[in-house]
Amino acid sequence: WKFGVPGPVGYGLTVVFARSSQKVESVEQLAGDQDRYVELLNLIHIHSQSLPDGKLVPISNPGFDLGVGVERLAAVLQGCDSYHIDTVLPLVQVAKSFLQEQKKRKMNEVVARVCADHFRAIYTLLAQGLMPSNKGHGYVLRKLMRRFLETVWSLVGNPISTAGLTQKLCVAFESSGLATGVARCDSVSGRIQEEETALLAILRRASEIIRQYPEASPQTLYNTYGISRTLLTLAQQNSNREKGGE
Repeated sequence: WKFGVPGPVGYGLTVVFARSSQKVESVEQLAGDQDRYVELLNLIHIHSQSLPDGKLVPISNPGFDLGVGVERLAAVLQGCDSYHIDTVLPLVQVAKSFLQEQKKRKMNEVVARVCADHFRAIYTLLAQGLMPSNKGHGYVLRKLMRRFLETVWSLVGNPISTAGLTQKLCVAFESSGLATGVARCDSVSGRIQEEETALLAILRRASEIIRQYPEASPQTLYNTYGISRTLLTLAQQNSNREKGGE
């Protein structure tokens, strides 16, 4: 095992859980069927440092590093995939129920999983005291929040309020026992609603720009005005509805 040059070098042990008794012929077989084979644990004995010239030198404090995928471990113990373990499934169910109510029909679970994953990351970052911004980690948080909103809006076809959804997701996440830090339902939901208001303003601006420059390419709209393809599609749908109502 090694990590970069220069970087640490050591012996690595990987524990893989197989969901079937089929004989494994190669590492490629393990890597190519992640539904059947779950990489569960890595144990590394770090003993040396690699140098740019290829030489290895002993490090002063050799030791072991153990990494275990907690959700993967839960999935193995509970006999399901990681989206159906007891700490994640409630979030997926909340998102799926909300989206089905909005669409008035059954829907694929994939979008609900995306919403649940994004929300967990948003909650955790807010709980650590991070605030959405245009720089650094705050920018990552803002992108996550806006991608969450865009995913919901895109599926529904309208820029609806997500206040009810975020409140229910907050309750489900805090009930899972994984919520930590200073964030609470009201503050998390409030931050998301602030981003929702800002994103709605961008959507309105996108509609105006499209009317002014109907031939502008999606890449130009994104590079110049920060209008993503998802927002562009929503703006075009809104414009078509307005024309249809005239």
